[in-house]
Amino acid sequence: MAGPLRICLWATTFQSDIYTLARYLHQQEDFQVMVAMADVEGFRREPIHVLQPLDFPLLEKKNWLTPLKIHRFRPQITVVDNHYPKWRLSPYLFTIWHGQSWKGPQDRREFDDTFRQIKRLTGIGGDEPNRFFRWSCAGPTEVEHRAAVTGFARENLVSVGYASVDDILGWPFSREQMLRFYPPSFATGKICLFAPTWHYARIFPYGEDDLEVFHKFFNLAADEGVSVILRMHDRMRFDGSYLAALEALTRKHDNVLIKYKNESRDSLLDMMVADFAVSNYSSLLTYYYATGRPSVHIYPIRPGDESFMYRAYSGGKVRTVAVGNERYVWRRNPSEIGGLAAKTYDELCHAFRRASAEPDCCQALISEFLSRHMLPYDGRACERTADVLRQMVR
Repeated sequence: MAGPLRICLWATTFQSDIYTLARYLHQQEDFQVMVAMADVEGFRREPIHVLQPLDFPLLEKKNWLTPLKIHRFRPQITVVDNHYPKWRLSPYLFTIWHGQSWKGPQDRREFDDTFRQIKRLTGIGGDEPNRFFRWSCAGPTEVEHRAAVTGFARENLVSVGYASVDDILGWPFSREQMLRFYPPSFATGKICLFAPTWHYARIFPYGEDDLEVFHKFFNLAADEGVSVILRMHDRMRFDGSYLAALEALTRKHDNVLIKYKNESRDSLLDMMVADFAVSNYSSLLTYYYATGRPSVHIYPIRPGDESFMYRAYSGGKVRTVAVGNERYVWRRNPSEIGGLAAKTYDELCHAFRRASAEPDCCQALISEFLSRHMLPYDGRACERTADVLRQMVR
């Protein structure tokens, strides 16, 4: 292999695995990297970039010069997360999907467009051995699911682990350095990261309106002396009136900071500053396990066979459909978690208080989950990924 291996990272949201991998590859003598992303200037204002500035090219996707710059760079491999470029950038394609969640079914039908994109960009489908394509997996459970359910040829699947876990395990910044990016009130007491996924039409399945439950939850946190980082998904995933009411509610609670993924893209700093996390089974929790800190998993729907509303994002729009029963949701047993579970609001309160009071209460659960489903969280996921990239072009 003559000269550095040229990698173009085509990022939907420049955070998590694709962010950590770009930094790692840039530090290796045999790699040269370039990143195409949206809102470069906005990213440069992100706390994570202030703390550790990047010194490799960051290209604005919508800039008319970007295709020309990528063409001159002549990348050998394009690394993507979940959205693919409109034109072929390189001979080889490597996909880092955004997290290994519990959400299902992620079958061939759900991934139909992904298979079309892979064939368009490499000339060969993802369901047949493809020397120009690899799909990154977090561990053995994901490999099996992607082969048996999603329909990828096993030859295209590589088990390398989560790149961003390497950043979590080697985190170099103190709590004081991180807290300067949060309200002054966050400097005292515990911090909870509440990071819900958006797919279930509502966050709390307890019969009450979401906003009523949020109001009670924020009061619970205040009574316990806990500040809350409420990290929502992109604004466009939610109804405008719902967000307006939620923001009005958060303004009434001095202990709550609300963020949206498309505006505050970096979740790494939020994970590292948080003493514990709460979510309705977002894949963020499987990253958070690397901290060894407690987490609370809100069961997102009422148990049983009754139908419920489920949301997906396609064609630039949020589409809500009625799903027949809860079995549709899961691709892995929801009881297999690395933290505490809550199916009722009382259980949520109990788990919240325990997570706040007992920082080591989930370590045995985390260890069991990781040993069953994931590659070791050993700080070497980027190294394994880089080896796969080298092997692709050989």
